[in-house]
Amino acid sequence: MKVDFYTIFYGIAIFQAFLMSTFFFLNKKGLRSSNRILGTLLSFYGFYLIFLMLASSHEGSLILSRIPALWLLFEFNYCFGPLLYFYTRSAAGDSFQYRLRDTVHFIPCLATAAVAAGVIFKIYNLNWFLWANQQAVIIHLAIYIGVSIYSVRSRIKSPFSPVDDIRLAWLKFLFLAYIVILCTRIFVTLSVVWESYELFIISRLIHMFFIFIFFNATALIALLKPELFSFIVRYQKSVLKDSDRESYKRRIIEAMEQDKAYLAPACTLTSLSKRLSIPVPHLSQIVNETFNLSFPDFINRYRIEESKQYLSQLQDNKMNILEIAFAVGFYSKSSFNSAFKRHTGITPKEYKRCKAA
Repeated sequence: MKVDFYTIFYGIAIFQAFLMSTFFFLNKKGLRSSNRILGTLLSFYGFYLIFLMLASSHEGSLILSRIPALWLLFEFNYCFGPLLYFYTRSAAGDSFQYRLRDTVHFIPCLATAAVAAGVIFKIYNLNWFLWANQQAVIIHLAIYIGVSIYSVRSRIKSPFSPVDDIRLAWLKFLFLAYIVILCTRIFVTLSVVWESYELFIISRLIHMFFIFIFFNATALIALLKPELFSFIVRYQKSVLKDSDRESYKRRIIEAMEQDKAYLAPACTLTSLSKRLSIPVPHLSQIVNETFNLSFPDFINRYRIEESKQYLSQLQDNKMNILEIAFAVGFYSKSSFNSAFKRHTGITPKEYKRCKAA
């Protein structure tokens, strides 16, 4: 194959894809499921780029004609959407673990690969399939991007959202990268429709360029924010049973929402543990893993929600900020102000002013 600028460009991108994929597969410091999903995603992009490199040159096209099975690399496109969905669920604190039933997401990839194999090896003639496959890939990826965004947004709207600002920024970047790559892919398809060879070459190069940027940005983020991919998994040796976990979780929620245990200023991990007859380590584990919050933040979230009701009752409520702080369980006005601003982004006084406007 002739070595030119484009070949070198593709080669660097392919090398980066597999290098970062290896990094995530070998990273044992974080949540293995998330790292493995991301590693798989990057390796599939590497295989896809190999196909693009071969399809973009005369010599590569000869290789594809001699080894028709290489055309099946295109079908990896149907894996990008499901892997994005799995990764966002895992990164958004959904405790995602791949199970056999999740294989259903890869049925489109297996089905189209089977049909494509028949076309490629001339078992049957379906000339329309290659064109339809191009469009199906775009629609398939667009659907999974939408579902993934909806999944994360639903987690964010929860008052106990496990998605912190750093992780949210990373997921936003990931979605943006996918959308840009999808848009450039649409232009590649349109260039085929318009039968413009020049536009086809340019659009495919731009498509590959943004994938290249995505790889480099991911590598840079991994260097600057390693905690995104290496957060320590606690309680790996915990003996907490799933049945006990659900039972404890219900008792905790009941104590918070019905009994309003958080209103007691002395509501500590130990005191709540004694009240609910839940061992302290298990109580801490459930709060950390289920709500992805520290115990103080868990209690303060409820207190803040309670205080919002007082602050919203403008006519009936004559209590000042300090009195509201004491009423919802805080020891001082300063701790109430700092907790309120940390959870809402504004102070109690600003919140009250917004409600009055």
